[in-house]
Amino acid sequence: MANFNTLIKRKQYIWLGLILAGGAAAVGGGLYLSDLNMSSDEEAPAQGEPAPDMTGVVDSSFNSKVEQHATTEMQATAADLNKRFESLQGEVDLLSKARTADQIRIDKLSSDNEGTVANSRW
Repeated sequence: MANFNTLIKRKQYIWLGLILAGGAAAVGGGLYLSDLNMSSDEEAPAQGEPAPDMTGVVDSSFNSKVEQHATTEMQATAADLNKRFESLQGEVDLLSKARTADQIRIDKLSSDNEGTVANSRW
């Protein structure tokens, strides 16, 4: 009678071999099917409608319409940018005024502090 460890190890090797063989078969089958041409040679490509003749569609009136649209769009963009710039300038002015008021308070506190230090020395 064989050792239990030997029997179990042999069974594990058999299972490993079966799993590897099955995986290799699956990969090989997938590669074969991916390279397989599924269309038959007898089928003719489907005929669609012919491309429309666009000769004469684009003329000078088309170009002027495009130019007019581009000009209108640029004017609208410029107006929007001006509005945003003015609001940003207003915010900067408010911050500048607040900074000036803070600087005045700092100067006043500094002078008060110097006066307090001078009085405490006597």
